[in-house]
Amino acid sequence: MPNQVESTSGDMTYDPDALFDAIIKQLNLRNDAGLSRILNVAPPVISKMGTFKQTT
Repeated sequence: MPNQVESTSGDMTYDPDALFDAIIKQLNLRNDAGLSRILNVAPPVISKMGTFKQTT
């Protein structure tokens, strides 16, 4: 599955960046900033979510 990656321990983990990339491609957007405009959120929110950072 494209939204999962295998960790070094062999477990499957969720990859939100892959999900964002798929949405960006499907909607013919250029980048995360375009996605943030569509979702009506600040661009850093998308970036932080894609890199597994806390958004609080």
